[in-house]
Amino acid sequence: MAIKDIIVRDLEDDDLAEVSEWFTSRNWNVAPQGKVLPDSGYVAVHNGKLLSVAWLYVTNSEVGIIDWIATNPEEPRLGIISVKKLIRHIEMISEGRIRTFLSFIPNDKFAQYLKRKCGFKITEKDVNICSRTRPMEAAHG
Repeated sequence: MAIKDIIVRDLEDDDLAEVSEWFTSRNWNVAPQGKVLPDSGYVAVHNGKLLSVAWLYVTNSEVGIIDWIATNPEEPRLGIISVKKLIRHIEMISEGRIRTFLSFIPNDKFAQYLKRKCGFKITEKDVNICSRTRPMEAAHG
């Protein structure tokens, strides 16, 4: 399967139960519900199966925060591949509003993936504050 076969769509209310299970199965804090999460949640999907999720928090500046990123533990390889498509989608839909993206990643290995595959820079250690300035395509075609 190629990355082009993955689609990204808005997160739907029906997706939340499954996505919450991803967090629970890893003993992570479950993404908050209700008004704590913005309406801008997105999922990467292949053949109807959810692969990854992320939320975009928009500020009153040119900075946006991509947070609560998670992948489907039943599809580890496809899930991690789909994150790249998810980040590209978020960048595309925020064109003209967001110039810099931040992400707070507690996992060193995943922070390194964002650095290698998605053009983020790791700006803080231990917390893994990752940042990137558009465009992703210029950094990693």
